[in-house]
Amino acid sequence: MAESLCGERVIGSIRRELLDQVVVLNEAHARRLLREYQRYDNASRTHLSLGKDAPETREV
Repeated sequence: MAESLCGERVIGSIRRELLDQVVVLNEAHARRLLREYQRYDNASRTHLSLGKDAPETREV
């Protein structure tokens, strides 16, 4: 159940923060956008569950 909720949260974030903002041209374009989003999500985007830090800790 928890995995399902986490998956739904991730999909919702991707939809709101990425897919609602761009037009995906093809599968290769979608994969590139998702890789870039993953880098952003791990390096820059804050996460409440991590005390508003990113998974890759950085200097503030």
